Amino acid sequence: MSHLVLPFQYDNHLYNRLFNLQRSLKLGNNSLCGRIPTEIGQMKFLQRLVLRNNKLRGSIPEQLSNLTNLEKLDMSGNDLMGEIPESLTKLHFLSAFSVADNDLEGEIQKGGQFETFGIGAFEGNPKLCGEVIHRSCGAVVINRPMPKEDNDGESGSLWYDIRIAFTVVVFFKNW
Repeated sequence: MSHLVLPFQYDNHLYNRLFNLQRSLKLGNNSLCGRIPTEIGQMKFLQRLVLRNNKLRGSIPEQLSNLTNLEKLDMSGNDLMGEIPESLTKLHFLSAFSVADNDLEGEIQKGGQFETFGIGAFEGNPKLCGEVIHRSCGAVVINRPMPKEDNDGESGSLWYDIRIAFTVVVFFKNW
């Protein structure tokens, strides 16, 4: 005796095979709030994930890197913060990407498809840095030793700077 397996039917779509599942999740412009659920990373069949122009906050979940078939990822126009996960560089099919107009920070990842995204994908994040947006990540820090105090308690370095400045002014005035 064989068993009859009935296909699952939802909204006039036949879901008897995995490839019949919708491959896009478009939730843009819906006033969604809260964090991006990490469970989205389990939807490995997704090719397009659009979460733009909502009120999503928090960090970008590392689990998005599990979406290895992803071609488009748009999280622009939210309140996302933190760094862009390095693991997203492993999404080899990603051809459209945007995290513009959030509050992200740190260096924009290099490698993989991230080498192909332009400045528009990252604009509106004043704390992001990297070559693609022409903003240096490293701040130049000069470690200057603390000045030693003279006998009168004043900073020797300050008086030295004043003496040098005075000497330069007198030299050029007399020239």
